[in-house]
Amino acid sequence: MKTLIALLNLMYFSASGALAADQPNILVILSDDAGYSDFGFSGKKNFPTPNLNKLASEGIHFTEGYVSASVCSPSRAGLLTGRNQQRFGYYDNLPVRPMPQDNAASSGLPDTEITIADALKENGYNTAVIGKWHLGYGEKFHPNNRGFDYFYGMEGGARSYWPIDNPRFDHQTYENHQKQTHEGYYTDVLTDKAIDWMNNNQEKPFFLYLSYNAVHNPMDAKEDILSKYAHMENKERQKLAAMTESLDDNIGRVLKSLDDMGIDENTMVFFLNDNGGAEINSSDNLPLAGFKGTPLEGGIRVPYVVRWPGKIKAGQVNHHPVSALDIFATSVAAAGGTLATDRPYDGVDLLPYMVVSKEGAPHEYLFWSRHSFAAVRAGDWKLIRLPDRPAMLFNIKEDIAEQNDRAGENVEKVNSLLKTLYQWEKGLEHKLFDTEYMWYAEVPRKFDMGRALAAEK
Repeated sequence: MKTLIALLNLMYFSASGALAADQPNILVILSDDAGYSDFGFSGKKNFPTPNLNKLASEGIHFTEGYVSASVCSPSRAGLLTGRNQQRFGYYDNLPVRPMPQDNAASSGLPDTEITIADALKENGYNTAVIGKWHLGYGEKFHPNNRGFDYFYGMEGGARSYWPIDNPRFDHQTYENHQKQTHEGYYTDVLTDKAIDWMNNNQEKPFFLYLSYNAVHNPMDAKEDILSKYAHMENKERQKLAAMTESLDDNIGRVLKSLDDMGIDENTMVFFLNDNGGAEINSSDNLPLAGFKGTPLEGGIRVPYVVRWPGKIKAGQVNHHPVSALDIFATSVAAAGGTLATDRPYDGVDLLPYMVVSKEGAPHEYLFWSRHSFAAVRAGDWKLIRLPDRPAMLFNIKEDIAEQNDRAGENVEKVNSLLKTLYQWEKGLEHKLFDTEYMWYAEVPRKFDMGRALAAEK
């Protein structure tokens, strides 16, 4: 066994040396509020998603991919820093209309944090974010001041997919610092900008964070696509199906452009969603329980695919928990860089697990904390702590829908995980801002409703 481990390590470090000599382009594609089961490769094939299905077949599909928060903004803060965002006090979605107790100067991604764009620029990359930012309004939080050479999109969390006359500040489209108008459907517009930027930025390796707002509400669908789903009884699901098809079509355009440019072989592509599917847009997370905003699997487990032709063997499926936090460390390693040593990172480099098929789980623990709940995943076990009931314990491998609370028969395990969770929480910062007051009561309600729906199915 020791000989095998040594051989795998040698293979990985040899591969790492080769990677440093031939830095890959890195493309992170993020969808928004999509249901776990609303993509063919990860769910019940509710909607046709041929381009994403193909992407999954050409790389590695992590069936237990997680994000670090169950709502948009803190999840993105974790992804872009490789750190549990609670370490720097980022627990909530941003205040669009700040309450008196919210400090606008601190309502965003702190400038003390190193972003993945910062790290990759240090390693010679061109960098861009196209789409939804949602990490702070104003100059100090602007993407161009957070490591991104180019920004096209909106600073807020959601907007109409159609052109808006006189948009409010968080719906406004910007190109870098300049206000822009656009024609056509927003998902198409973002794709056009992404393809143009990639075509014009090949003199160096590039990092593109393509952050679609699809399929977040409002439920704006193209009429010609919507008509294809008229047979569906649920009108909101009709719209969601059409929006998902538009998203898949556009991701297909992006992937084809990589091939047309002759750079697909040396481009590492990540695809994932920012949090679990939302109740408001009729997303389907089943067989997972719960929705966006809860610590149930349906709030934090997401579709997660990585493709890198020639480096990552096609057709792999990995059933160990991984995290959006891992994208930072994996990308920096692929670029031949190293992580800063002045702060802890919670993500891990997944290249050994993808390139040389290293055995075992990348993470010993994964943690979540937001408002009135906290949770920890350790191996097959997941502990959830809510304020209105005793801690609950689920075996996720045996009980993916989180129906059977095993806490009563595993008191030692519960106490051990509560202690582990407490030790983690001791290292977290106080909240930078506290905006989502309606969620305090909503989390227990949504938690119970999510489990009940999963039980019915």
